Amino acid sequence: QPRTMQFLRGLKSLDGFVKTKADSVARKRTLCGAILTLLAIVIGTWLVLSELGLYFTSDTKSTLTVDQSEGAEHLSIAVDISFWHIPCPDLELEVQDAKGRLYSPKRQHLSKRDLALGAEPSQPGGIGFFSAPQGGVSRPTGKRGCRVYGDVDVNRVAGNVHVVPRAFSAKGGMSMYRGMPIDDLLHYNASHTVHTLRFGPAFPGQENPLEGVTTGSDKPAQFQYFAQVVPTRYQHLSGLVTDANQYSVTQHVASSDPTSPYMVPPGFVLRFDISPIIVTLSSASPGIGKLLTGVCAVIGGVYAVTSLLDKAIHGSIAAVAKVD
Repeated sequence: QPRTMQFLRGLKSLDGFVKTKADSVARKRTLCGAILTLLAIVIGTWLVLSELGLYFTSDTKSTLTVDQSEGAEHLSIAVDISFWHIPCPDLELEVQDAKGRLYSPKRQHLSKRDLALGAEPSQPGGIGFFSAPQGGVSRPTGKRGCRVYGDVDVNRVAGNVHVVPRAFSAKGGMSMYRGMPIDDLLHYNASHTVHTLRFGPAFPGQENPLEGVTTGSDKPAQFQYFAQVVPTRYQHLSGLVTDANQYSVTQHVASSDPTSPYMVPPGFVLRFDISPIIVTLSSASPGIGKLLTGVCAVIGGVYAVTSLLDKAIHGSIAAVAKVD
């Protein structure tokens, strides 16, 4: 049809692989060549964009060395934890070093916020409320939960962070019972969600394994976390250096069994230690020379391959025509 023929003639005009007629010096355009030209443009554009993406994406290299520098004397721990069933008046946060010495409350920059009833996340198996008799301290049952957030300034040595019912205090490296009836103790549910737990400042690509983790139990329990903190020095593309930390963590759930001589109160306990190894992360991106080389290689390679393919197809069609 006229419209179809007109479209095909227009498409032939896009042929970037013009052929020379066998009996003259005139050159002609073909439909096959036009299709291969469009295919080459699409593939070449995609590959060039890929090269640009690689150019603007930094590559991070890591090295491990023994930390021989004195470093900072203090370490800031950023925390943001929601306790779904313990009211704010019943929560106490205490920080101590490995020798059991308590840090001053002045070094704790923390805030508490009540959580709305029913805001707790659903868990497989359920995290329920514990019923409690009337009287005594305030109960989680029918009460709002509490979100504790802020930062704690500690010495750059091993230590512990305890978030336990206010009726307990940290002493000698252990959470000790202090004048609270066992019946009251067993009605605390320390199920929680860790929104933020970070040692030191943040840096690009940092992964904190506890963030976003929700942990619960259907019995009164103390949730214990053991973190190995690894000093990390991150070198930005601009040359700026950020002294931060990464950490790995293991978890243990200790039941608050009143019949055990080693009974622990329900709550959240973080024990951390500082590694003597420092990780240096260097961020670098390819130079402009590598980008130009890659773009030229892409354009030349795509043109060469499609040109060979066009010649092969054109030669095959001509050979078949001669045989006929």
